[in-house]
Amino acid sequence: MKQLVVVVAAAALIGLVSSSPLQAQGKKAAITGTVVDTYCLVTMNMGGKAHKQCAATCVKNGSPLGLKEEKSGTVYLVAGQKNMLYASSGLEKYVEERITVRGTVYEKDGLRMIVVESATPVK
Repeated sequence: MKQLVVVVAAAALIGLVSSSPLQAQGKKAAITGTVVDTYCLVTMNMGGKAHKQCAATCVKNGSPLGLKEEKSGTVYLVAGQKNMLYASSGLEKYVEERITVRGTVYEKDGLRMIVVESATPVK
């Protein structure tokens, strides 16, 4: 009976370990682009300097920030390092401005995200 309990416990432990999700592997990168309000960009095709005040308001009210890469036009969701909330990336002050972001890029199911380590305005 003791052997059966040990075998069942071992099988359960193996199942837990093998079914736990593995952490995604990211790649360090530097991306230059424009900080965008993703809601207005995607749903209303709005962006640019004329949209700066609207974007700032939308971001303040919870619209996720993105970084639209200059070269490819790819939009990355931006995230902060401390508490994994997109709004905590510290890029709010750069809405509709060009910056270079350094961090770790992750990609899954068509979504690209950069976890921001630093940001530098482009002049």
